[in-house]
Amino acid sequence: MNINFVKPEFLNIKICELQYGGLFACEFTSATDDLTGKDFIEVVWYQPLIDIHCVWSCGTTVSKNLRVEIDSSLTTLAPIACFMNNQGMNRYSVAFSDCLNPSRLIIEVHEESSSLQCSLKFSPPATVQQNHKAATLLIDLRSVPYYEALQDIAHWYEQAAGYQPLSVPACAKQPMYSTWYSFHQNLDPVEIENQCLLARDLGFSTIIVDDGWQTDDNNRRYAFVGDWSVTPAKFPDFKAHVQRVHDLGMKFMLWFSVPYVGIQSAAWNQFKDKLLYFSPDQKAGILDLRYPEVRQYLLGIYDRFVLDYDIDGLKLDFIDEMVEAEADPLQMADAEGRDLRSVPVAVDIFLRDLITRVQARKPEFMYEFRQKYTGPAMRQYGNIFRVADCPNDYQTNRVNSIDLRLLAGNTAVHSDMIMWNQADRVENAALQLINVLFAVPQFSMRIDELSAEHARMSRFYLEFMSRNADVLLDGQLMPYYPALHYPVVESRTEDKCVIAVYGQFAVHRGKNLPRLTYIINGTLANEIIFDFAQPCQGTMVIYNCQGQVVHQSEVSFMEGPAKISVPAAGLIELLNA
Repeated sequence: MNINFVKPEFLNIKICELQYGGLFACEFTSATDDLTGKDFIEVVWYQPLIDIHCVWSCGTTVSKNLRVEIDSSLTTLAPIACFMNNQGMNRYSVAFSDCLNPSRLIIEVHEESSSLQCSLKFSPPATVQQNHKAATLLIDLRSVPYYEALQDIAHWYEQAAGYQPLSVPACAKQPMYSTWYSFHQNLDPVEIENQCLLARDLGFSTIIVDDGWQTDDNNRRYAFVGDWSVTPAKFPDFKAHVQRVHDLGMKFMLWFSVPYVGIQSAAWNQFKDKLLYFSPDQKAGILDLRYPEVRQYLLGIYDRFVLDYDIDGLKLDFIDEMVEAEADPLQMADAEGRDLRSVPVAVDIFLRDLITRVQARKPEFMYEFRQKYTGPAMRQYGNIFRVADCPNDYQTNRVNSIDLRLLAGNTAVHSDMIMWNQADRVENAALQLINVLFAVPQFSMRIDELSAEHARMSRFYLEFMSRNADVLLDGQLMPYYPALHYPVVESRTEDKCVIAVYGQFAVHRGKNLPRLTYIINGTLANEIIFDFAQPCQGTMVIYNCQGQVVHQSEVSFMEGPAKISVPAAGLIELLNA
């Protein structure tokens, strides 16, 4: 591979081909130890635009105009882009090894040469080496499916870049009940325990108690956060409440907005001068973790909740607010009392200390992080990555959960909390679950208020997801047509296959189908078109979205497309002879 990098004179670049043909590592080193005043280094290079039609990048799915601009650090996104043709084959993928320090990756069309002009700005190699990460640019020219290229990038971050993922307990990959959309801040322990009892019967293993447990104020802003004490008006005996949830066979996770300290909190006077910035809208400041007393204060809070209340996990929210780019410039200047200069490094140290403390006591502990602080480096500290809030928006839930899966490796990927209007037709409600089949569902409906139809549908698809978690969550994931937002998604194991069709006019070519294949109609049409790559004979059972059998017969399909009648939001079970 011949690349002409435009670079500073002091920067050395060594290019070597890795074990797969077409995969290259470009290692950046400095020819001098004196990098004074060099906060960032920029390298520029070009790639011919040949058989390139669209691009997938971290946080944006597919770009409409072949342009990528990613500002990343530990707490936001990752410097990764995958250019492909319209058949989804990788043509040019890039990934930068340093996901801790701030970097900027810009790739856009250079009109004069009909090439991609690629620019990477990053911290000097000496800074990177101090944080035990090699400054390396991975370039993948292999002609492989884009999802395979991205999955290999995730593996490269684990092995070569050194971001070893946190262990994932089995409970992190089981359906969870969340109180957010169903209760918001109006929490009541009796009602929560009632939902736990019903949720357990539906296969849920964990409840996530969200915002509201720490305040009597229900205005959904953060003026009162920062002290992190349970409000006795809502929870007279929080320890007993957690124990009752445990006695029901459910694990208990608790929400915290990590960086916020509100103007109405007792902690405000202690930390008002140790902020990155103040948010007037939230009526709260963003804590600056470069102060050791700030880190110790938060660590002490989480220690207390683990020890005093025996919780099983932390939902750590708003970590992506702790970024240097958003900070008040005056706050970024040197100040007395800080022991660190870098915000991402401070967050990194804080999270590492948290994991070290808690894992020693509870190895099966769970930590939920939300988009967009879900890059490769954050897999060291979070074992659950959740889709960003998208209430009642099943299409965004599908796209974002697939986006997360492509880079998450074995880290558990969760949907945003599932909700719908109780008066909606059952087929529409079913689409909320069908669109997150390839993620762990978080459910946030009042189970006791579901209609009979909605309850049957929920039970049917939740049981299907739990029964087939081996293929849905741990199989070979193949999301097709990313430029169209994944209208067909397939996942396989050796003996089982699940294919979900989300576009009414999508035609999927089923190749080498295993003995058991499920085809899910993720549309409101009453038929799907399936293209058999070879003749298929066996038994076909068709279910509606409530799990009721509407058709069962022996079938014989010839090679080629077949129109199959199936109810809206229904499911086909095909057992090959």
